[in-house]
Amino acid sequence: AHQAFGVTSIVPTLITDAAGTMERLCALDPKSVPGVLGFHFEGPFINSGKRGAHPAEHVRSLTPDDVESFATFSEKAACIVTLAPERVPPGA
Repeated sequence: AHQAFGVTSIVPTLITDAAGTMERLCALDPKSVPGVLGFHFEGPFINSGKRGAHPAEHVRSLTPDDVESFATFSEKAACIVTLAPERVPPGA
């Protein structure tokens, strides 16, 4: 749909969802999808009191495994992560 309006590239957003959904997206090779430069992960590491439309049952704190997944993904494509500072453990 975006290409019809002249858009050549996008960075789609995944909002807060089950951990498995984020893991599957991180395992994907965005270069296999024409015009996709990477992904924006908006959550689940957000302030539960300011979550808006994000499902409360999937809001959580960042883990070392999450950091590793994003680091690995960022080696192959753009990786934008929205997170609340209070959801990041000290020293992470």
